[in-house]
Amino acid sequence: MINWGKLLNCCIRAVFLGWAMPPAILGGFGRIEALFTLFAQYFTLGPSFIGNFGRGVFYKMTLGGCSIDVVIGLGSYFSRRGAVLLPNVSIGGY
Repeated sequence: MINWGKLLNCCIRAVFLGWAMPPAILGGFGRIEALFTLFAQYFTLGPSFIGNFGRGVFYKMTLGGCSIDVVIGLGSYFSRRGAVLLPNVSIGGY
């Protein structure tokens, strides 16, 4: 049986991958520290589920280790790319 919630979640993440890919590429997937910090701060501004999906996808591509199934609240970001986030981690805003 198809899990429609999971399918919808994957489709939404694919859309946000298109939004987060250019900043990830420009920042060398987290290797260029100044650009990583700039784009990490940019993604903190996204409200609600838009920001949660955007931050999750961006950090999946740039952190040392990050599950795609994370929730990172408004205003929260990682200043160093060595952080590791395991599945189902939730970080509140501010």
